[in-house]
Amino acid sequence: MWFNHDPEPITIRFTTTLGIACKAPVNFYSDLFGYYETGQIPQGGTASICFIYDGSYEYEVKRLVNKGEEISEGTIIAHE
Repeated sequence: MWFNHDPEPITIRFTTTLGIACKAPVNFYSDLFGYYETGQIPQGGTASICFIYDGSYEYEVKRLVNKGEEISEGTIIAHE
């Protein structure tokens, strides 16, 4: 689960395919290839997703800042 405490909106995008995720991801959507991302999440907004398969899933968070975008990366390791 992600909570946006920044004053500006953020977006989250998995750079590793998840294939399928839980039944009802919150604020995430998938493309045809199983990559998940969010639209803009405002300050105080949330997004969450659960994983069906074990594995390492890389993602990036984009923050809008005065001079463009700031990108941070992370990895989630899912185990049963």
